[in-house]
Amino acid sequence: MAIKTYNVFKQLVSGGLDIVNQPYGIMLIIGYTPNVASHNFVSDIKLYEVNDVGTNYFRKDLSSLSISRDDVNNRIVMKGDDLRWDLASFSTDAAVIYINTGNDFTSKLVAYYGFGSIKSSSRTAFQLIWNSVQGILYLE
Repeated sequence: MAIKTYNVFKQLVSGGLDIVNQPYGIMLIIGYTPNVASHNFVSDIKLYEVNDVGTNYFRKDLSSLSISRDDVNNRIVMKGDDLRWDLASFSTDAAVIYINTGNDFTSKLVAYYGFGSIKSSSRTAFQLIWNSVQGILYLE
């Protein structure tokens, strides 16, 4: 998975954002080229979101989050539950994590996860299984 962290999130972290107590969400997208410098909000990329009509796709919240800070190696790791969409019928080539305010115009983008190719599901489970070491988000 190719992971890119949006500049807006890096700025929030360096500005002292409490990254532990934020409501994080995830959306699946297709056909989007990430622009981590100028895309800041979910509304900037909504056009690329997977179609949710009759596909069993919907945005999900990240759950069971734990965030560890490793000052010796200068990194932060966020871990949480894997995700699953049952009876899914959609195609996607990436996922985007965001801070969920409930409004696409204020929900700030966190990270882009490119899958390397289009992944499709036809009335089967679609799963995102996080790396056991790097977790959901791995900042150095």
